[in-house]
Amino acid sequence: MGFFSTFISSFKRPVAAVVGMGSDSKPWTAAVGDQKTCAAIMDCTATHTAKGKVLHVVLDENDRIRQINRTSAYTRLFEKPNPMMSGYDFMYAMSWQLDEKNTALAWVDWGEGTKPKAIWPVYYNQYRLKKIVGENAWAMELTTIDGMPRLVRLEDVIILRQHYQGEGISGGNNRPIYDAITMAEASDRGLMDAIQGANRLHGYVKLKNAMLAPQSTKNNNKTLNDRIKEAAENGGIFQLDATEDFTAVAVNTWAASSAQMKDVQGNLYDYFRTPKEVVNGTANEQTMQNYYEGRIEPRWMAMAQAFTAALFTKREYEMGNRIIVSSPAATAASWATRMNILNYTRETGDLTTNERRELMGYPPVEGGDKRQISLNYVSNKNQENYQT
Repeated sequence: MGFFSTFISSFKRPVAAVVGMGSDSKPWTAAVGDQKTCAAIMDCTATHTAKGKVLHVVLDENDRIRQINRTSAYTRLFEKPNPMMSGYDFMYAMSWQLDEKNTALAWVDWGEGTKPKAIWPVYYNQYRLKKIVGENAWAMELTTIDGMPRLVRLEDVIILRQHYQGEGISGGNNRPIYDAITMAEASDRGLMDAIQGANRLHGYVKLKNAMLAPQSTKNNNKTLNDRIKEAAENGGIFQLDATEDFTAVAVNTWAASSAQMKDVQGNLYDYFRTPKEVVNGTANEQTMQNYYEGRIEPRWMAMAQAFTAALFTKREYEMGNRIIVSSPAATAASWATRMNILNYTRETGDLTTNERRELMGYPPVEGGDKRQISLNYVSNKNQENYQT
């Protein structure tokens, strides 16, 4: 994306190339995102991933959340990561790129201060690591989609990987599904070619008189085609004279059978660990919970750790600063489960008024963040004090 180069300040320190040790990005193919089933799966995953709420928190010595900084610069950063994106757009873009290339990159723009100014997803063709001369630090040379190389400090790059075997700086590749994608595309292409062929070839005409000269045959074909076209627009019947004998051609379309296509698509759903029912919106509660636990929550965890590593210094990290990605209330739960949660917590104070409203899909209200506890329960030793 062209705007990326605009916001990266010039990198003036000399760098030295690094050879070997997986210092170059792995090749990738754009065919994954172009295939319709893969695109539907990737869109589904990116949509659910983008529902996550990114928050700045502070942990105590037991790694429990001591403070949620909802108004800190870091929390607000993910509400509006850059001038061209919302927080939803950013999370969606990172998830899509992760599935398409198995390595998603974003660059943190610190501006002139100590707080992050913006975060930009990096739309790259390739990248490589280079050593910064005179420093114990690394740079990443990115070739963006405009074909220009850009240098940024590695510490300012957020890196997400999947299918990662610990070799080099890139995630794996999508080679295991290349055959399935090729088969799906071939079936679609075969069906389209057959349909187009059927629209082009209607039949053949046997002439009962002597064979005409080539030019006369060509003129005769044109006349017949015009008659067929006119007939198609006016009732579908055309006439032949006594010297013509028309035979319609039946075009048999080829495409993979329903069972074959189901098997091919099943391979794609399995590879992305996304049930078809989740993609088409018919999944039951248990399927959705399994999907979130196996697919979305690990992605949120990876994002949280990558965001934390890029945004906080070692000292800030030791002070308990973290970035977390949390789920909206009971995201995968059915209405019945949500009502059960509301009933069970009605008098315990476990949920605030606004948290209860969130479960029902209602907006928060002023003063709704206070916890209210029922006083209907007392110790059995003191019950006489509350009874007459």
